[in-house]
Amino acid sequence: VGTKEVVATDSESKTSKDMWAVLVHAEMGSCNMPWCAIPGISGIVCHCKKNGITPPSDGRNKSLKSRNGKCALTMAEYAEIIQQGVPVLPRSLAYKASSDLFVSAMANTVGTTMVIGTFKRAAEEYKQRLENL
Repeated sequence: VGTKEVVATDSESKTSKDMWAVLVHAEMGSCNMPWCAIPGISGIVCHCKKNGITPPSDGRNKSLKSRNGKCALTMAEYAEIIQQGVPVLPRSLAYKASSDLFVSAMANTVGTTMVIGTFKRAAEEYKQRLENL
């Protein structure tokens, strides 16, 4: 009976399985103008004043405001920012992420969506780019 030398091989790949997700968050809320302008009930119905935001002066009830008092961006503007921060992301996926962000913001106080899943180094770079925009 002959003996054979068995060479142990590593069947697992050497690539990293450490995937990270890049998330974006945006706090948005609709304004209840013109109810915010009525003395007496404005403190009860006005979301803007409760959050320390000055209500829009034009009286439109469709304006979206962020907590810092600035008007919230449109879906197209959010998509452009997402694409600037994550340049490998196709325009169509940037618009999908922007749309998902708005859907999430309508259901929650802070909208959140995943932009891309990638390796740690790239995710940290995209996070830094998005924070600097």
